[in-house]
Amino acid sequence: MRAYLAAPITIYLGDEDTGRKSLTMTDAATRQGANRLDRGQQTFEEAKAVAADRGWPFNWTLLHADDVGHSARGMLQNEAMTEAMGF
Repeated sequence: MRAYLAAPITIYLGDEDTGRKSLTMTDAATRQGANRLDRGQQTFEEAKAVAADRGWPFNWTLLHADDVGHSARGMLQNEAMTEAMGF
């Protein structure tokens, strides 16, 4: 877990990915968040909190693609994509 939280991981989310089409809505999934945006943000925050609580390095980055919903094309064409890919 320590190495995982220290790894350079980017969480790249569409800031309008709030729909529920084709979204798993089991009780366990819903506890992670109401939609993909919530789930991604919650994953990032929980990982950050675990690292802080244990005094471990945390090298994840959270990036948002503005005005993008659940769209691969929108994510790939967004200006944040170059930063998400580390370019």
